[in-house]
Amino acid sequence: MDVKDLIMEKEDFKQMSMHASIKDAVYAVFNINKKEELDLDDISLYIQQEIPDFENCDLDVLRKRVSSYLSTSTSKTVKGKRVVNKESLYERVKNGKGGFKKGVYKLRKVKPNVPKLKPNPIPINEEAIVENTAYVGSAGEMAVCSELLFREYNVSRMSVDDGVDIVAIKNNKTYYIQVKTVQVRNASFGVKINEKSFLKYDSNECYYIVVTRSIKNQFLVFTADDIKRMQCVGDIKISNGTISLSFTQKDGCLYIKSSKIDYVINNFERIK
Repeated sequence: MDVKDLIMEKEDFKQMSMHASIKDAVYAVFNINKKEELDLDDISLYIQQEIPDFENCDLDVLRKRVSSYLSTSTSKTVKGKRVVNKESLYERVKNGKGGFKKGVYKLRKVKPNVPKLKPNPIPINEEAIVENTAYVGSAGEMAVCSELLFREYNVSRMSVDDGVDIVAIKNNKTYYIQVKTVQVRNASFGVKINEKSFLKYDSNECYYIVVTRSIKNQFLVFTADDIKRMQCVGDIKISNGTISLSFTQKDGCLYIKSSKIDYVINNFERIK
């Protein structure tokens, strides 16, 4: 995988915002570096050398901050016990002896665990295609609002398209949703997301729902981390500020390149 196909170019990496956080910096290192595994020393040194925000930071202090972030990210407390956080972008690396390599991490390869959800490929419909995309986009947003209302979310469509189409509230928690609608004419189809808006809302509870219009509406529910993971393995590309999601159906399943994504189909339970 070429460096130019990764989430950010090395030149962009060096020009990272003066408000860069440890979270941003660690994520950038994993996407620029071609190594599958990285230890705390390598990550810390790379951050210090390449990101202006951290160039004057003591390396030992920086290492402790990176270690604290990754330790917190890869584990969570359940009933008073620390367990592996399987929703983290990162994971510790096994040492082959029943334990883990000290201070070594890698990007997590996610195997979705949603046994109740059966693969449901998107039907193809070459007829009744609406040519005016404004109508299509608006219809998709209303369809998502309807599904959320049935699930007892209080929803509102945004008056201005600023990267978020719908704001949904449930149990005093607010969710931001961007909707992309596509009419499925054949086994391959795709949508595009503006990279700037993706980065802008990444720190919020932002979800991306692709409405596929064919014989009936179906909904592909993505988290921001889903998109990041597929970027990391090269299945989602960024070009000229646009994140491209290219879907393919084969063998009764739905894919984005090599990533099998049946688990996102109509799975509104992912919004939590």
